[in-house]
Amino acid sequence: QPRRILDLGCGTGSSTLMLKQAFPPAMVMGLDLSPYMLPVAEHKALQAGLTIQWRHGLAEATGLEHASLDLVTLSMVLHETPPDISQLILQEGARLLQPGGQLIVLDGNQKVLRHMDWLIKLFREPYSKVYAAGSVENWLKTARFKAVQTKYVGWIHQVTQGIKP
Repeated sequence: QPRRILDLGCGTGSSTLMLKQAFPPAMVMGLDLSPYMLPVAEHKALQAGLTIQWRHGLAEATGLEHASLDLVTLSMVLHETPPDISQLILQEGARLLQPGGQLIVLDGNQKVLRHMDWLIKLFREPYSKVYAAGSVENWLKTARFKAVQTKYVGWIHQVTQGIKP
């Protein structure tokens, strides 16, 4: 049961709201680069009667306290960022987590996307092709996470998680 949760790249807060609903006693925070997404996220939280902290900032340099969180999540973020920034985001996640804390990444299924150029072209995400060619598991291992594993959700998504030693 995580007590302190950060949703990096929270956008309009959909995944952040689900985290708060799943863990009501937890302090849940959403952080996003876009100042235009956060008011929408706040409105959604107010409509749902949920108390969530919203922060504007960089996922790779949050300014939050070292080893202060139990759970860090990223939902549909890494396919939208350059690989060097993706690695910095994962390193920041590791910095923020307490030992034994968990990082969870939900994003596109890299195995499927490697063979679906038409889908990458359809979404017009500039880094999707590089993302598809990579390995979120390896990126987590490079950021020194342990017990890294990926589960595939449907044909288009994957969830990769790791534990901070």
